[in-house]
Amino acid sequence: MTSLVIAEHDNTALKDATHKTVTAAAAVSAPVHVLVAGKECAAAAQAAAKIAGVEKVLLADAPHLDRMLAEPMQALILSLANGYDAILAPATTTGKNYLPRVAAKLDVPQVSEVLKVVSPDTGRAKRIPPGQSETKKWPVLHYGNVPRVNLATWSFKLFSRDKDLIEREWSASWEQFRGLPWMDVFADIHCVTRWSRLNNTFSGPSTKQVLAQAGRISERAKFVLVHCEQGFTTNLPLDDFLAEDALFAIEHDGQPLTPDHGYPVRLVVPRLYFWKSAKWVRGIELLENDEAGFWEQNGYHMRGDPWAEERHSDEFNF
Repeated sequence: MTSLVIAEHDNTALKDATHKTVTAAAAVSAPVHVLVAGKECAAAAQAAAKIAGVEKVLLADAPHLDRMLAEPMQALILSLANGYDAILAPATTTGKNYLPRVAAKLDVPQVSEVLKVVSPDTGRAKRIPPGQSETKKWPVLHYGNVPRVNLATWSFKLFSRDKDLIEREWSASWEQFRGLPWMDVFADIHCVTRWSRLNNTFSGPSTKQVLAQAGRISERAKFVLVHCEQGFTTNLPLDDFLAEDALFAIEHDGQPLTPDHGYPVRLVVPRLYFWKSAKWVRGIELLENDEAGFWEQNGYHMRGDPWAEERHSDEFNF
């Protein structure tokens, strides 16, 4: 399946809503193509090409597309529609002006907004992985003390020691990080200590949305190292980190995370054991080669697939 996102822009820069729509498109299907239509809008097209997850950018540069009016936009999108399984536009006045007309012409239903992602594992006939037991509670497990966080000085950093792996480093204050577009993820979680908790809803920016702040990512980038408070780290393959149901959770079941569970933000990668969903996250480092994090250095598996019972590294298997 391939999705087409209609970019919203001012002919020079992309609107924030375009980034959110690309995130939604990636959750629906991949790859994602972006259509940039306007007058003298090459700069906006170049910006679209730098968004993580975008495979191709289509540029339609013509005077009659200057204001992205409904009739010319409708004609343009219909001329491209046969090549796509889904067409998405920002939920703005502009997008709502032309997209219903396109849906009517194609005789297909229109979904108003994509706000929630359902983790694929929740659709399994048996949702509890081997060796696990279901709990209704959310047990608290961590090493050391719960860090005290001052949001006024809190910061997040996206970086790489190999400067060629990312287009640019990105740092954010709490307000900037929290201000990124959010999504909800309905997911089950599985702890390596053998408990599973079903039917959770986590809310916050997707991992794809955060990584997009670094611009173009080199094909040599294959792994991430997650940096947390007090020097803790964990490692993940980039593909797992960018899964459609992976996000930086700020809320759980509609409430802010508690300090014990990672306040103010934790990574959530539901399809791996939950130690990979690191608490108290402060940064992401892009890597070409895998590097063991804190628990991985102490015998835990480098990936941690609960369905394959990847609990420990080979030398520590019991």
